[in-house]
Amino acid sequence: LDKAHRDLHGRFADSIRDDERLTKPAPEILDMGCGFGKSTRPFWQTFPDSHIIGIDLAAPCLRVAASEAAQDARRHMIFRQADARQSGCADESVDLVTSTMLLHEMPDAARRDMFAESWRVLRPGGVAVHLDFWLLPTPFDRFIMEGHSKRNNEPFMKALFDSDLDGDLRAAGF
Repeated sequence: LDKAHRDLHGRFADSIRDDERLTKPAPEILDMGCGFGKSTRPFWQTFPDSHIIGIDLAAPCLRVAASEAAQDARRHMIFRQADARQSGCADESVDLVTSTMLLHEMPDAARRDMFAESWRVLRPGGVAVHLDFWLLPTPFDRFIMEGHSKRNNEPFMKALFDSDLDGDLRAAGF
């Protein structure tokens, strides 16, 4: 598929591939909150020689992710049960840390801990990109998203909208 028709996860991986700070052709990647691997697979496609670790709290989702990765012979992609606040990765061992639609699933303190963990595992010059809802262009967009969060039992989305992400990232070291 061409770029315009790739899903959100594919376009997200494409946008990161073009980041000039990622100079390695095969960066070490940590995908936090990977679920069943839908966010992780496009990174393997974008950086096929990379070693990628997908972590999530949900063991059943990780089994699906690992099974699908094994069918595609993606031997450089592993899935491990871990909390994004304590990934199990060594200090400064990762070139790229990502998450997709995870921030709005976490209370403020957990999100700040996740940012600190992202900073801890990044090598100097590494890149962290956490994709989620936050900068909504209009008050109507916020109204729509807050309605979505109520209907879908997303208790932390409003807190995310009200948070100081820039300040939280600076406090973590970014």
